Amino acid sequence: MNEIRQYCRTLAFTVAALAVAGSLFTSTQLGWDTCTLCVWQRVFMYPLPVIVGGAILWGIHWERWLVYPLAGVGSLFSLVHFLLVWRDPTQACGFALPCSFAHPLYIGPVGFRPVFLPLLALIAFLLILGLYYFGTPKNKQ
Repeated sequence: MNEIRQYCRTLAFTVAALAVAGSLFTSTQLGWDTCTLCVWQRVFMYPLPVIVGGAILWGIHWERWLVYPLAGVGSLFSLVHFLLVWRDPTQACGFALPCSFAHPLYIGPVGFRPVFLPLLALIAFLLILGLYYFGTPKNKQ
């Protein structure tokens, strides 16, 4: 069990870094506009690779008190954003492409289903929360 726990922070760093890289790629390389809710999700996602990477690099263990609130509040913004886009993709953000564009993604045995960008951000935030919860030793304060 401890062998798995030692890699949870590294996996959380990888998830956060990939989310930030994907966000930067869609806005800088693809030229997609960002709505207000996307900006708030970025506010809570962008510090996570720096905090988690620094914690891994310097061997500190108190960073979870920063990671939990950032990922928790970010996941709430992502959930609200996803529910708005899922309810009415044409009116959710005011932009036509980025948030309401359904990316086909293979999920399970049912085949391809539309996946919106806010859902991908929500999955990243929840993965980071889960990895930190699972990877934190319960006896450390």
